[in-house]
Amino acid sequence: MKNSTIIFLFLNLYRFLWWLALPILKRNVRLNEGLKERTSSDHLKKAGIWIHGASAGESNLAVELVKKLHSEIIIKEPTIKNRDSNQNNRCSEKNNLCSNKRYANNQPPKILLTSTTAQGISILSRVKMHSETLLSKQKDFINITWFPFDIPDLMERFICKVKPSIIVLIETELWPSLLFAAKKYGVKVAVVNGRLSKKSHRNYMLTRWLWDKLQPDTILAISDKDAQRFRDIFPTSHIDVMQNMKFDTLCKCPEKSNINSIFNTNSPLNIYSTLNIGCLAANIPISILASVRKEEEEDVIIIIDELIKQFPKQFICLFPRHQHRIDFWKKVVTEKKHKWILRSELKKGLINGIESLSLGTVILWDIFGELKDAYSISTSTVAFVGGSLKPLGGHNFIEPLIAGVPTVTGPFTDDFAWVGEEIFSNDNIFGDNIVKRAKSRDEVINFILNSLRNPPNKRDIIEKSLEYIQKKQGGTSIVCNTIKHYI
Repeated sequence: MKNSTIIFLFLNLYRFLWWLALPILKRNVRLNEGLKERTSSDHLKKAGIWIHGASAGESNLAVELVKKLHSEIIIKEPTIKNRDSNQNNRCSEKNNLCSNKRYANNQPPKILLTSTTAQGISILSRVKMHSETLLSKQKDFINITWFPFDIPDLMERFICKVKPSIIVLIETELWPSLLFAAKKYGVKVAVVNGRLSKKSHRNYMLTRWLWDKLQPDTILAISDKDAQRFRDIFPTSHIDVMQNMKFDTLCKCPEKSNINSIFNTNSPLNIYSTLNIGCLAANIPISILASVRKEEEEDVIIIIDELIKQFPKQFICLFPRHQHRIDFWKKVVTEKKHKWILRSELKKGLINGIESLSLGTVILWDIFGELKDAYSISTSTVAFVGGSLKPLGGHNFIEPLIAGVPTVTGPFTDDFAWVGEEIFSNDNIFGDNIVKRAKSRDEVINFILNSLRNPPNKRDIIEKSLEYIQKKQGGTSIVCNTIKHYI
């Protein structure tokens, strides 16, 4: 059977399944938000670059990419009159990504940003909100909308209305109708920051007969392993390895001279923190239990008991991953007869008329968005990053390290494998006394106690962390250069 016939039959079946599903999807509260934009193309405007970030994480990367594109296209290349006829010769034969196109009317291409979640749309809107200052007052340089349902007819109308030169899919968002419409209308597709798990690889291989005919033009994967998995499915795509864009979002690494100036001040070390909690003195030890998930609460209760028992002269700051668990923690610490207070009750050293907070108190952090700043409150802080004592994927253990905080996680950190296994295995980089992936709850307790009793050098942690991150940055520039070749 000819390839075109296979695709034709598949798309007709796919279209039929979508129309069966639509009435159900319309009743879904989450999907109903933005439903008009998800099912129509009437609101769209033309854009040369379409960048899609499925949810919050990918949308954050999209924001960084737009900022980089702005600096590269608007500032460095305000007008392009003629591309050099020798342009292809200057490009790497390996990449083979060059185009002889010129910016239409000597104007840089506009950008369409899409997401499939409300949180993603909210994050993307930050760029739009500050577009006048960020984007040099380029009118309608950015437009933001919901990613459409992958209905074949709808996706074709979407692409015909936008008329992009390139579609950039951050991480792995492969939709059959999108890829088919892009092929049909000659739109280039680049998958960037690509990753593919064993399970996803297995599922894609089962339907390779389809994906073999809908191959993206370029795939930039975040590891050799991911790149090989993509090659199994897309043998004719240009596939290469790039640095993970997430490293570019972690911090703006200061020069060593700037680090020195921070340590030469008389004030407490406080690179990122804007919190003003006078009752938490900068030299009093603090244990931060961050992003604690419901599934690991029993383990964390035992951790708190042991920390107070064996090192009472400290504060314990508990950050539940979800704020609705605060009431549970109120009940637990009360039953355990531990002293506790809500973060919202701390006001510049005065707590309900009390001028000091007694040591051994558990602070239940009921204010969202302060975790990153809390890492820098004290010069003697240690952190446990949750979501890792059970197979939940883990949470961001790089943020406390950047703040100079010795950090321990549980054994389950799959969602942060992109950070690099060497951060745990190579003592020459950090060492077990700075960052550790504990095998058990008891190892977590021992790490925290050892750090409280023998605090490692904060400056050393910061310098090593920034050096580690700096070596892995640059992914956003790679993606930006790939896009520039296609427009």
